[in-house]
This record gives sequence, C-alpha cells and structure tokens, in this order.
Amino acid sequence: MSTQWTSAFPLSELPVGGARVFRRGRDQVAVFRTDPSTLYAVDNRCPHEGYPLVQGARKGCTLTCCWHNYKFDLRDGACIKGAEAVRTFPVRIAGDRVELDMSPPDRRAALPGYWASMSEGICERRVGQAVRDAVRLLDAGVPPAELAAAVAAHNGERAEWGATHVLPLAADALRWAERYPGPRFAIPLAQVIDLAARDGVRRPVRPAAAPIDPGPDPRAAGRELREAVEAEDGRRAEGLLLGALARGWGRAELEPQLLQLCADHFLSFGHRLIYQVKCMALLDAVGWDSPWAAPILRGHLFGIVSGTREDVLPAWAGFRARLAALDLPALYAAAGSDPGWAGGSELRAAALDGKPAEALDALTEALRAGAPLRAVIDALSLAAAERMLRFDVAIDADPSCQDSWLSVTHIQTYTAAVREALGRLDHPDVLRLIYYALRFVNHHRVLDGPPEPIAAAAPDLEATLAAILGGDTAAALSGAAALFGGPQLERLREALMDLVITDRLAVPIVSAHAMKNLVVAFEEGAHTGDARPVLALVRLLSSPLQQRWVHRGALEALAFVTEGRIPRRLAP
Repeated sequence: MSTQWTSAFPLSELPVGGARVFRRGRDQVAVFRTDPSTLYAVDNRCPHEGYPLVQGARKGCTLTCCWHNYKFDLRDGACIKGAEAVRTFPVRIAGDRVELDMSPPDRRAALPGYWASMSEGICERRVGQAVRDAVRLLDAGVPPAELAAAVAAHNGERAEWGATHVLPLAADALRWAERYPGPRFAIPLAQVIDLAARDGVRRPVRPAAAPIDPGPDPRAAGRELREAVEAEDGRRAEGLLLGALARGWGRAELEPQLLQLCADHFLSFGHRLIYQVKCMALLDAVGWDSPWAAPILRGHLFGIVSGTREDVLPAWAGFRARLAALDLPALYAAAGSDPGWAGGSELRAAALDGKPAEALDALTEALRAGAPLRAVIDALSLAAAERMLRFDVAIDADPSCQDSWLSVTHIQTYTAAVREALGRLDHPDVLRLIYYALRFVNHHRVLDGPPEPIAAAAPDLEATLAAILGGDTAAALSGAAALFGGPQLERLREALMDLVITDRLAVPIVSAHAMKNLVVAFEEGAHTGDARPVLALVRLLSSPLQQRWVHRGALEALAFVTEGRIPRRLAP
C-alpha cells in the first residue's frame, strides 16, 4: 500500500509536551510531542465511546482517556487498561513541518484483529465493542451471513447446554439485511450480539469430540446418531456428526437425521425444532463449507441431546398413550388423498376449544379423511395465531405466574417450523410433529382471556403504527386488519421490522421473540391468506409486555425456600 504523507501543521504549533488535532475528512488525528524530536499520533476518538484523546492525560508514552480511565500506549496504540486498541498513524518531522501518513488502513490485514476483537467483546459482554467491530467487518466487505453465522458459532461452541435463541435469531436477522445494507446491518445484528453476550459471558469453548466415521450409509448413520441422542451420550453424538462432516455430508444427508431427532420428543418447549429449521437456513446462507458450519451444528446437536423431553412429563400421559396407539404409517399414507379436503375450520375449532381427546381425534380423522398435510398445518397455524389473539394479558403481568406472552408466541413459531419440516422429512414420524403442534395449541387454552374486538376500519398505515406505539390494541388490530391484503401491508411489515430492533424492547430475549414472531407472522399470513398471524403479532407489540422477571424470581425463591411451594403455572 502506498504511503500518503500529508503536511499537517508547522512544528512550532506543537510545543514539547503538547498535543493538537489534525482533521481531514472523516479522520481526526491527535498528535503528541513527548520531546523535541519525538512525535506520536493516534486516532483522536477513543475507541470506547469516541471522546477526544487529545484532551487526555499523558504520562510518558501512556495516554489516559479521562472520561472512563482507558489507557493506551502511544507507541503502538495497545490498550493497557480497557478493551480496544486505538489506531496509530506514522508521523515525522520534515523541516519545520509535521507530516502524517494518512494512507487508509489495509482492511485485509486488519480483518483478523476485527474478528478477534468482536469475539472478545461477546465473551466479555462488551456489546459496544463487538458491534463496532461488526461495523468494521461489514465496512470491509464481509457479507452479513458471515457475521450472523460467526455469532451463532460463538454461541454454539460456548453455551452451557447447546445453542440458545442466538441460533434462530442469527438466521432471522438476515431478513433485515436488504433493509439494512452494508455496515447498517450491524443495527439488527446488534440484537444477536447482545443475546450472545448475555448467554455465554466468559464461557470457554467446549472441547470438540473426536470424529467418528459414521460409515457410507446416511440412514444407518442416522439410526446410530438417534441411539446416541436417546442415551444422552453427547460426546458420541457429536463425534458422529463431525465424522459425517469429514465425509463431506451436508444438508441432504444430515437434515433428515436431525429432524428425526426433533420428532422423537417434544424438546424444550418446542425450541429445538425451531432451531433446526433456522440452523438449516443459516447454513444455506453462509455455506456448508464455511468454518462456522461445524461450530453451529455442534451447538445445535448438543442442545438436542441436552433438551428437556417434555413429552415424558405426567401432564402428557394421556396424549402420549393415544399417540403411541396410532398407526402413523397408515395415516401418513392416507394424508393428501383428498386434495379438496375442506375441514380446516372444524380442525381449528377442535384445536382451540375442544378437550384434549377431542382435539387429537379431530386431527386423526382429518388425516384418515385424506387431508393434505399443508392444509392441516394451515388450520393449526391459524389456531396458534388465534391463541395469541385470545391470550389474557393480565397473566403476563402476574408475578405469581410463570406463564407469559412468550409462552404463546412459541406456539406460532413452532407451528411454522412444523410447516418447514413437512417438505424435508419424508417419513411417517413427521406426523408426530403435527400432533405436538396440535397439543401445543390445545393445551394453552387455559391462558385465554376475553377476545379483543376487531372493528371495521379504513386502511391507514400511520394511524395503525401510532396505535401500536401508543398501546391502543383495539385500534391497532382494526387498523392492521384493514391493511392486510392491501398495498400498504409491505410498508407495515417494514415499519414493524424497524420497531422490533429498537430499544423499546429492552431485554434481549424479548426482542428475540419479537423478531422471530415478525418473520413467522408475515410468512404464515402469506401461506394461509388469513390476517390472523399478522394480527397476533400486532397484538403482541401493542400490548403491555413484561420484560423482566427478577421480582417474580425473588417471589418464587421465597415461596420455594420458606414454604415449599413450587412456581405456579397454568399450562404445565
């Protein structure tokens, strides 16, 4: 790279022991004269929060930013106390002038440092540092998918029990890339970084298992993997996964195996199936040959191994017995034989309001009658949206109750994940996922409250947004219903995309759920041709929303320790 010496100012204007700033374009350079013939130059903006270093305190070659006591070595810019290093500039005395080398930095040479600093920022929960480095990487031309995958890989390698909400959020954040191009993608990515920093603060990388060759047959390998996961043998399961990657296996071989694992149990409130779908989307975006692929898959698989098998809980006993008695292969063979099946409304009603046995029987009869699987999912998707529309918001504010808005948001995202699984797992066990979705909808009817009125309204985007921001749920729902199917619906989606990544949603896990539900709401609205999935999102965003559970946790701790009472849950 060529040197670009620039005459900055007369040497006489910089006395020994003094400092001054040279500005050119977006550059600000603080120049320090420590003795008659020695000069140092650094970026005037402290890398922490941008305060002017020229106003800092200097002792020898140590410069202190007086705002937050960060300290830097003037000789190389190294951060002695704090986090990020400051950029240095070559400087020299030429006659009676001070000259600076203002050559732009070699971005390629700087990339490893940016990557390392971003990872350090996430590890140390210095979110500002990590986001600044993300901006630098994006500004240097790194694709958004690389950044999103890197954050998901960081989480997958470190999270204690496998990948967390960081994985699906990283995949969903890429939906914002077109709206937030270039370095601006750091704005939605910041939500992923913030969550990753919270979930894995100062956690080490889990040691990788030794690869185990799974053999040439993916189906046989899938059976072996299934046995390892059922035994909760995480090391063997990971070894088989890494051996499969070493063989060059990709989505075609691994996705059916992983989906089968998600169908074996209702894992962790449905999270693992959701993560499975988003994991594949993220790997498709970044490429299966990416260095981030193995860490992402390691974290995802470990989460499956570690996941709670909720279907073995006592509350599931009746459902479990009835599901075990079904002939899934026969039902799978019958499904789709009647492309004109029109029983969606009846199935939706049974899922919403029927007793558990009635709901299960309604689904079984629909399958026997030849209902197409996608029509079944349409019905369950609308039922999931209706469950959000009926949710009693008073429950969310009740500190004595563990159920919350987030409980019902999972129903919609899980049902959408089942839709994705239908085209990817050609096996009767995919029906287990549909039955899980049915139970998920039906079981949470105890959280229903009075229905929100949806009055007729004229399409008015600005009024609808104002109602959402102002917490006028009735007006927000009426306005959104009027916009659905019209030319302003896309503008509503974009406005809500902007909204959910602001600090209005203050807690990472809440913003994560809002982003995920936004993606699903508009996709399900398009799949079903029905406004209810979008209306469910609008109701969530316009309702009072509990964002911290510290007080609730303290009440639960007190009741448990002093009285032996377990936390109250309406839908156990």
